[in-house]
Amino acid sequence: MFTNKVIKLLGSIGASNTDIALLSGGNASNISRLRTGARSPKKESPTVARLVDGVYRYAERENTIPFLCALVNSSSGNEEDIKRDIEDWLYDETEDDEPEDATEDYYIKRAIFRAEELERQKERKRRAKEERNSMFAERLDSVMNLLDLSNIRLARAVNIDPSQISRLRTGVRFPKANHALSDEICEFLFTKALSENRTEELAKLMDFSPQKLMNKTSYKFFNEWMFDTKKERSNLRIDSIFDAIDYTNDNVDDAKKLRADFETIAESVRNDKRRIYKTVEEKKELFLRILVNAIDTRAKRFYVFSTLDSSWLYSDRDFFEKWKTCVGMCIVSGVEIHVVNFVDSSFMQFSDISEKWIPFYTSGKVMPYICYRPKSVDVACSLFCCDTGADAIAVHAGGDRAGIIFTYENDKDLAAIHIKLFEKIVDTYCDPVFEMLDPNISTDVGVVNIIKNDNMLYSMMTRLATSSMPESLVEAIIKRSGVDEEKASAARSYWQNWKNAIESIGRRGKTYEFIPKIRMEDVDEGKVLVPLNPLGTVYYTREEFKEHVRAVINKLDNDEDFHIYQVANGFFENIELLMTDKRVVVIRMTEPNLMFVIKNPRVVSYFRDYAINKIERFSMDRREERQKLLRYLT
Repeated sequence: MFTNKVIKLLGSIGASNTDIALLSGGNASNISRLRTGARSPKKESPTVARLVDGVYRYAERENTIPFLCALVNSSSGNEEDIKRDIEDWLYDETEDDEPEDATEDYYIKRAIFRAEELERQKERKRRAKEERNSMFAERLDSVMNLLDLSNIRLARAVNIDPSQISRLRTGVRFPKANHALSDEICEFLFTKALSENRTEELAKLMDFSPQKLMNKTSYKFFNEWMFDTKKERSNLRIDSIFDAIDYTNDNVDDAKKLRADFETIAESVRNDKRRIYKTVEEKKELFLRILVNAIDTRAKRFYVFSTLDSSWLYSDRDFFEKWKTCVGMCIVSGVEIHVVNFVDSSFMQFSDISEKWIPFYTSGKVMPYICYRPKSVDVACSLFCCDTGADAIAVHAGGDRAGIIFTYENDKDLAAIHIKLFEKIVDTYCDPVFEMLDPNISTDVGVVNIIKNDNMLYSMMTRLATSSMPESLVEAIIKRSGVDEEKASAARSYWQNWKNAIESIGRRGKTYEFIPKIRMEDVDEGKVLVPLNPLGTVYYTREEFKEHVRAVINKLDNDEDFHIYQVANGFFENIELLMTDKRVVVIRMTEPNLMFVIKNPRVVSYFRDYAINKIERFSMDRREERQKLLRYLT
């Protein structure tokens, strides 16, 4: 019943999963789970609160609150009452398919609404087109200014009229990506930057790593940047990655069940004597064969490298479950898995791969890399091997997946050669996707030392920040907690280190904090955690919480580079996220603990765009920021 209600509710108001996610500060994958029945949350859960808040915000934005009220039988004009009526309607199992008092007027309103929704969709497409044109125009103009190019000079170089360049530069027109004219313009600009040794400045403009723009093979990155109109999709994929982290229960299944499932798979491949594998199905069997061999021969390392996309690995659910079982068994057996992902693949593909591997990251046995080298148009390569000898390699025409032929060998010397090739590629063209940190090391040591010298900070927290606590409050909470002197000293150090780090960043740039909107009822019921990790689980009293809020207001009043945004239900239930100009730190707060740092400039830029998108969505003037905080003190 709940699933049907969600489908009907979103369908009736014309809202997509993305619409609700964007307005509620959640992510589209969660909404999708509700719509498909994969999740059936309790009525009072944060998930339902996000859904209802997103529905209300969407109806408010589209001026359809009266229709929404008619659908859920709400006669109130108050926001909180309407939201409560939406929740009641979602969980009312006695209600018929249509409202009991549905009238002709109800159906007329619904028909009018749907007609208006078509017009709104057209308007959204028009605005999206304007935004796309504006983005390309801004980037074209900035690169032309960097290279001191006039409209006339660029027009001569690509053999078109200068007025066309002017229209592109001002956003009046937009060239299609991969069109002949688009390629000519981008190739000329990039080649000029390369020939004039301006790549370092260009890389700074692109927010990209300079050493990766040193030759003509890097042109594809520049072209992709010029036509990047997928920022919003990237933001949603980032939400999806964090959702996968948030809901990861453990890196492997129950050991006994895992071994039993593995033995079933292993029996089907251990007697395989083939040397040639041609079809996609045979390729899957080959991958499992080498994984099983790695476990049976007690390999120390397993290597995966392919310039092809990974859809063959993840699209077949039955095979994917077998793959997860074998990878889980590798981890239990102590096998390190090294994986290269190509950065010139789309961010969507990268995020898909990341989501699939996240459940295994807590083991510390998965080593993912990003490869900067653009994929060849004509030739591609795939390699699966382990250090005990099992080895499979294919060199094939790029994109010709149907024609791939793998050869299998079980030769330690040959495997050693291929492993050296893999290591050479990693050393020359790759960076680690992230650096795992030991979650047992306190974050004041592990994280603070990493970010304290950076120039800007976006933090998405599950609670108020440690750094904004006044010292008197820290001492009062330590005293009330009754901990021994060792823990008390650790708590003081934890607070001081965070305070120093944030102040250091603040002297060089801006700091933006996102916190969940906290209910005073939760404070009174002892549900709001104090951000002093060494003390363990300690909750605020009402007066302690108010004192912390007063300190935040004081910081807001005295530091014009500090901003704080309250998000109705927070972004993530169990994750805290710190983003600077150079790196991203992800901290999972629940078991199994997980802490890692992303340093890759390209990936960091996606996360920074994500944070900027959130700022644009929740931004308000300082008076409004202050007013929202003052409500806690009334």
